[in-house]
Amino acid sequence: MEWILSHTSKINALYIKKLKEKIDNLIVLAHPECNLEVRQIADFLGSTKEIIEYANSTNYKNYLIATEDGIIHTLKQNNPNKNFYIPGTPATCVNMKKTTLEDIYNSLLYKKHNITVDKNISHLAIKPLLKMIELAG
Repeated sequence: MEWILSHTSKINALYIKKLKEKIDNLIVLAHPECNLEVRQIADFLGSTKEIIEYANSTNYKNYLIATEDGIIHTLKQNNPNKNFYIPGTPATCVNMKKTTLEDIYNSLLYKKHNITVDKNISHLAIKPLLKMIELAG
């Protein structure tokens, strides 16, 4: 079974291929959680942080961002002379948007919100986590 998050499942490889035909030198930056077909056509695979670092440090003009679309703002802010595209439908992770900095701060400060994961689930969850670490290098 391949582990795909709901927001990355919206990323369509066929759309990316068509966009690559229309836009010269379009560099595809993808998150390892994308489906296999998207990962295979990506020019760079990396975490959200690594995708931002790659776009910041390279001199290409056109990038397609195949991950949660919330990073587009940061990319455009850091690179005003570069173009950033999303692969069709926005890949917004609704669950990521539910947690605020204040939630994280209070959780760490007061040591609350422990998370327990059933062993039947945790053994499935470890596989994609280890794969992301492996792909991150």
